[in-house]
Amino acid sequence: MRPDIKRYGIFLLFLCLAITTDAAEHHTAWLNVMNADRRTPPRNTLWKNDDTTAENHASDARVALEQNEPIKARIAAERYFQTAADTAADRTEMATILKWALVTTGRLNEDFLTYGRIPEMGLMLPISFPATDIAKPYSCLTIACGLYVPALSTMICATDRNGLDLFSARLLTEICIGTGRLSLARRYIAHLPETEQDDWYRQLKQHRQALWAWDSLPYHLPSEPTTTDAWVSLFYPLNAAEKAAYNLTPAQARCLLDYYTLLQLLHKRLELLPDITEAYREQGVTRLPTYVQEALLLSMNYLNGGVSKDELSRWRAGDLRIEPGVVERFERWFHAFTALRNGADNWHDIRQNHGDSYVFYFIWDGVAF
Repeated sequence: MRPDIKRYGIFLLFLCLAITTDAAEHHTAWLNVMNADRRTPPRNTLWKNDDTTAENHASDARVALEQNEPIKARIAAERYFQTAADTAADRTEMATILKWALVTTGRLNEDFLTYGRIPEMGLMLPISFPATDIAKPYSCLTIACGLYVPALSTMICATDRNGLDLFSARLLTEICIGTGRLSLARRYIAHLPETEQDDWYRQLKQHRQALWAWDSLPYHLPSEPTTTDAWVSLFYPLNAAEKAAYNLTPAQARCLLDYYTLLQLLHKRLELLPDITEAYREQGVTRLPTYVQEALLLSMNYLNGGVSKDELSRWRAGDLRIEPGVVERFERWFHAFTALRNGADNWHDIRQNHGDSYVFYFIWDGVAF
């Protein structure tokens, strides 16, 4: 081989290696971008660099609701509130979808207070029956808690005004079966695709001989409850036989307890904590929700003349306990609050580090976030 040809071959070899290496680097960078796009936003962080319109996010949230995908619904609703105008017409609907997502994923008493900047969340669960434009997410929220009666009236009014679409027909079929209105359920089943009808008819047949506690419940009361929160409060305290009559699934029983718990915590009814703790124990949970743990520390007057550190370290509520991480965060809040009372200019830090906690809500719920 001649020397000039040899040198030329070596030059080509290095050139190919350089091109291959550069292509590999570009491919790796592209994969990193794609993987970053797939990541869900960190807790308490809304997506800020998003070119998609609020209407698109609202549509995604509605689709996730219909497909029973609460995690996707939560992400879409968060993105919506990051991009929507303050006067957008569907903000209340998106807030209700967000509440449904929190309830069904067990995050209601973990993350609810992180959305204090969203006025439509209201720092309160829906306390009255809603307008027809949010009937679907509201009904999904109440059905998740086993509250079929308020969902029935809400959905019937909505379909009378807006018509009966496929998702509404499915909701009403489930509601009618859940309340024992079997003849009415057959009417809605007729509007469903034939591929679904057999499954619904099997459910209807299984419930034919059931005892419908819902039907007789209003006759045992001075008047039928007129708010969602009043319906929730009917379940606690109830004895085991009364609860069994409502035939709640384990998932519905947990959602209902979470709803009831947050309702009482928002009303600052700390005297109910022993009963709430016992209700969680009866359901066989392995840990108390974070807000309940923080409320227990408040009720114990921990670090302020109440329960001491040694007493807390020995404190156990059966198989449930206050976790070390919750105690550490409470202690950081206590020291920051003590410094604030002594004249320190640390209000911004307190709001930044503890604004999503139940302790902050309990002390400063009237202060703008």
